[in-house]
Amino acid sequence: MLTIGLFGCEISSANKGVAALAVAQLKIINDICSDLEIDYNIVIFSNEQKENITFTRNLLHIENIQIDYYEPSYRRFSSLKQLYKKIKNINLAIDITGGDSFSDIYGVKLFFRACIHKLFFIISKTKYMLAPQTYGPYYHLCSRLIAFPIIKKANIVISRDKKSRDYLADHVKNTNIIVGTDVAFTLPYDNSMYIKNNNSEKLKIGINVSQLLCSGMFSAKDGISLNLNYMELINKIIENILLIDNVEIHLIPHVVDSLTNENTLKENDCIANRKIKEKYPDIVCAPDFKNPIEAKSYISNMDIFIGSRMHATIAAISSGVVTIPIAYSRKFKGLFENVGYKYTIDITRLSIEETIKYVMKYINDYKEIKLDVSQAEDIIKNQLKTVYDSYKEFILKGAESNETI
Repeated sequence: MLTIGLFGCEISSANKGVAALAVAQLKIINDICSDLEIDYNIVIFSNEQKENITFTRNLLHIENIQIDYYEPSYRRFSSLKQLYKKIKNINLAIDITGGDSFSDIYGVKLFFRACIHKLFFIISKTKYMLAPQTYGPYYHLCSRLIAFPIIKKANIVISRDKKSRDYLADHVKNTNIIVGTDVAFTLPYDNSMYIKNNNSEKLKIGINVSQLLCSGMFSAKDGISLNLNYMELINKIIENILLIDNVEIHLIPHVVDSLTNENTLKENDCIANRKIKEKYPDIVCAPDFKNPIEAKSYISNMDIFIGSRMHATIAAISSGVVTIPIAYSRKFKGLFENVGYKYTIDITRLSIEETIKYVMKYINDYKEIKLDVSQAEDIIKNQLKTVYDSYKEFILKGAESNETI
């Protein structure tokens, strides 16, 4: 029995992008192990809820697979010791670091925390793969001194874009960096789940407003500095769209949690949506999604999707929706350029007026852009094959090593 540990993802996460990474990886692992006839079980190193694991197991038809979870604690030495023991008891570690958290753009403290278990992989000699993610930027010297050796010692390193690969090529010599794409592109969805949203003949435009950007959590010292007032931008986008005849705007959250949870108040998109709804009462507010499949299923009903959460835009383009990514970091451009899609709008560089100009142009040209969405989907399929092949290689090596023990 092969025991595979998943790190840096969480089915129960309020952030449906992080949850999508967990569900997608479970799908990929099961597809590969089923084809290779390898018996396996999973340990997810995160805070999980049993009902979400049960839902995911049933959705992916892996009811017979044992999925355990262990919530790491980093506060005490005894907790770190326990985490180390848990890591030694797995055969393989697959670490995706939330897709973009293996960097210091969210602060050095969170970066160090994301590296602790990676260092334990090395100390315990556990085989580990760095799953498709963005690498860097590393603005602080101490971040680079920790990150680069971790990358160099990994058994397999997969980037989800060429920009990250090129960045690492300059800093981590003699290391093969595989260019794949984001695993969330494989996330299943069911657009009939919200079929009522297709009853309208109006052009349906989904807008994902990031409460993270509304709350101003970023600062220039973390490497992110918006060139505009984000909330003012959102209001002007909405006001311009409302001038179009026969349009229906849907506010679609991608970080969803209880409004009373103080830990997520600065990130919960539902807070921003409710404030906007008060100002523009004719706008439709999407429901508070329980999981990433529900979010993607709702998004798939849109004709156009404007998103500030990258995994929300991934859900859109991979369900055939014309997508307008509103980028606050280089991860957007890297990912979408990687699939040949050229409609990312960089709000770290553009003014409100320039951003509005691009948004309205893309809305006006959405039928032509639809062709580019189809071409991007074809590129994504090829890149996902590279991802599957890399996971397969890693799992095969783990199975072979396990047999010799």
